[in-house]
Amino acid sequence: MESGDPKSRISVAHVALLLPWITAVVAARLSIRDNSFLWHVTAGKLQIADGSVLTTDPFSFTHEGEAWRTQSWLLELGYGLFDDRVGLAFVTPFLAVIATLLFVFVLLSTYRQTKSLPATVIVGVLTAWLSAAFLSPRPVLVSFLLLAIVVAAATDQRLRWVLPLIAFLWASVHGSFILGIGYVVLVGLCRKDRHRLNDAAVMSATSTFTAHGWGVWQVLIEFGRNRDSLDLITEWATPDLTKVALIPFLVGTILLIIAGIRGHLVMRHLWIVVPFLVFAATATRAVFPAWIALAPFAGRAMASLGVSTSRSGRRETRVLTAIAAVLVIFPLVLPVDGGSELSEDFPAHASEVLTAERVFHDDYAGGYLIYRYGTDRPVFIDDRAELYGADHLRSMIQARNGFPGWQELFDEWAIEQALIRPDNGIAVVLKDEGWVTDYEDEEYLVLSKPA
Repeated sequence: MESGDPKSRISVAHVALLLPWITAVVAARLSIRDNSFLWHVTAGKLQIADGSVLTTDPFSFTHEGEAWRTQSWLLELGYGLFDDRVGLAFVTPFLAVIATLLFVFVLLSTYRQTKSLPATVIVGVLTAWLSAAFLSPRPVLVSFLLLAIVVAAATDQRLRWVLPLIAFLWASVHGSFILGIGYVVLVGLCRKDRHRLNDAAVMSATSTFTAHGWGVWQVLIEFGRNRDSLDLITEWATPDLTKVALIPFLVGTILLIIAGIRGHLVMRHLWIVVPFLVFAATATRAVFPAWIALAPFAGRAMASLGVSTSRSGRRETRVLTAIAAVLVIFPLVLPVDGGSELSEDFPAHASEVLTAERVFHDDYAGGYLIYRYGTDRPVFIDDRAELYGADHLRSMIQARNGFPGWQELFDEWAIEQALIRPDNGIAVVLKDEGWVTDYEDEEYLVLSKPA
């Protein structure tokens, strides 16, 4: 299809740019499975009620009152406010809009680097594919968007002014704000531009003007100290790039290697490419943010495969701008019903029969219990690894598997009920010990300690 002006022709490649948006809409309409997102909602409500940010743990009976800062306080306020007004119906448009903006900035950054519509389309397809495993309504989604904005702004003299603002918002939303600062530093080294290094310094300073002040750096320090606990969480495990969900990153890495061999990436580019490749290798969770930084270079690598560049940068820019506008507008008219229901994986029915004050459960159930009961039912654990530490997480996993030592753990915390999966090893052990079945279905089992 084309307009009266043949120079304004819209090709299949232009239409293909819509693929990431389709991914965003589909992800937004799936049921909510993220237990981490749920406790963030409750944290927002609690902070609204208290009129202050959280600096100690209010949710568990194992670490109640211990020092802990919620790094996502600003976004949590929004979660709590919208949940009070419309319930979880806000999740669908929220996820669709944020994911769409994320794709727009990745595509625009790639096109600016390549001036090639085909290369931009290929990167867009790879981005959509890779993002499918990472799109959830938790705060890290917003950090992806902010990183994409930093990537676009750090290489554009006209947009440098937004970097301090982004740093302030990011430090109020997620602890990964250090990635944005690091990216700007690497751009400065890549371009031998001291102005970018100054920008990074200003970003570091503005990040301390959030509600936690210098505490935002303390969050990062505590995160580093508890690295051992992250090794026990699946998303922090070393990534397997041969898995279907991560194949796009493997493809991008191969493209970068080919481009380096053929000389399409110069030595100065390695200041950015190498650190983010190394970062991606540290954890599965790091793969997608690393891709956001590397996507423009992956697009550039297409030149080594003979992908053509645009003959009319002005014309392509107009088309890309129009598509970007469409991508932003469409999510705004999404219906808020549907796609915002909680997954059946959560213990909705099983939790209704809980009567004891001290209940054993895993981190997945913990996030749901915090959302449903708030501070009225303190939890044994949830996924805040930086709070609980490796020892507590390891004890939970061993007890859940029914390994020796579960009895000591139950006695230490005066556990009177257990909310577990029927196939957990502890289920057989507790039944053998005479624990009484209060509830059982295909997903969950509630057992009570015998009198």
